[in-house]
Amino acid sequence: MKLIKQAAIILGIYIAGETIRMLTHIPIPGNVLGMVILFTLLSTGVIKRETIKEITSLVLSNMTLLFVPVSVAIIAYFGLILNVAWQYCVVVFVSSLAIIAVTGYSAQLVIFF
Repeated sequence: MKLIKQAAIILGIYIAGETIRMLTHIPIPGNVLGMVILFTLLSTGVIKRETIKEITSLVLSNMTLLFVPVSVAIIAYFGLILNVAWQYCVVVFVSSLAIIAVTGYSAQLVIFF
């Protein structure tokens, strides 16, 4: 019964994030808003860490199961992915360089001011 209560708290926070997204039409996913809400509630002490400790431990210990569908899809569509793999590599490389440059310049700006 304790796990159900803890899961209901997490689900309620997720639903709150989705509701905020739908009402405000901001381009941030509802689950991200839910994580921000959960972080805020935990940081302010509204929700104690012990309140959701068991369900979060259960989810974290079984997280590898969440990667099974993705792995199966990659194996199933490997031929399709292989045709565009070089494009993915270019995108990852260019975006990594952009992130490194923006982070470096931002750090220099912060140090300068």
